[in-house]
Amino acid sequence: MKVGLVMNILEEIKLKFSSIRPNTIIQLNTIPDEFKTFVVKTFDNYGVAIIYDKDDDVFAEFSSAKIETKIFPIKKGQEYKEIRCLYFNSSNFTLRNEFAVICKHFVDPGENGELRKKLIESPFDWWESWKSLLGNAEKNISSYSVLAELLVLRYLYQTYSNVQWTSIINGTHDFETDEFVCEVKSTIKKYDLTISINSQNQLHSNKPVYLFFCRLEKSPYGNSIDDVVRELVDLGYPANELEEQLTSLNLRKGKKMRKEKYMVVDKRKYCIDDKFPKLSIEDISNETTRNKILKIVYTIDLGGIEYTKW
Repeated sequence: MKVGLVMNILEEIKLKFSSIRPNTIIQLNTIPDEFKTFVVKTFDNYGVAIIYDKDDDVFAEFSSAKIETKIFPIKKGQEYKEIRCLYFNSSNFTLRNEFAVICKHFVDPGENGELRKKLIESPFDWWESWKSLLGNAEKNISSYSVLAELLVLRYLYQTYSNVQWTSIINGTHDFETDEFVCEVKSTIKKYDLTISINSQNQLHSNKPVYLFFCRLEKSPYGNSIDDVVRELVDLGYPANELEEQLTSLNLRKGKKMRKEKYMVVDKRKYCIDDKFPKLSIEDISNETTRNKILKIVYTIDLGGIEYTKW
């Protein structure tokens, strides 16, 4: 009986994928009404949706597939009611039969609804399992490094409302104000005080330069990216601008990485002056040698260098 139900689910998804018109939502008949499931087609993508009544946002993407929280108008009688759903979708219309197989695994409620319950409780676990099966080609920036930059942004914004997150737009430095520029370095290693300088201009500017160093460790009692985002918005930082900046880092609202919590165990601020160890191509006296060097990458040990807390 279970095998027949699974096959019917897959067959119905395939059928509806092939016949559904754009901008349409249709409920699957092969899944019991208590586990309402819908096939959706927009002008940009198609997929399956289940009712998701949790408040948290979910968003993850891999290749042409996405899982996200979305509001859909569902018809009840003669009226439409907006329902919050978990929507698994793809923009690749040519592989709809192959995608339907994965959709079946997504929507199948399982025996006594156990699979549906597990999916709703932890959609990211389902996503990571599926993505690992196909191979993860996604390159992610570390959540702790972005969190460190947001913590510095929060610190600066309280005094310098003109601060710009310049690294987002491929600037030389992470942050810039009218008065100075800043670099942010972070680590989750307990005792490491080394930092990598990846550009000969990273510690150089016509303005004063400051280096913010932040050591973090994973902790349920710490802050997440989402926590600091809310604090920045409460301080007056433009919410739309902040979301655009995070989206450019592949950290769109709902991403799992934005919920990871870290506790700050060390915060240091260094003034990049003549006493601070730094290198520049201009430090090379031989002109022929200098002209042949295109980039300098080096590592600095911060141990023993004067700093202040921030």
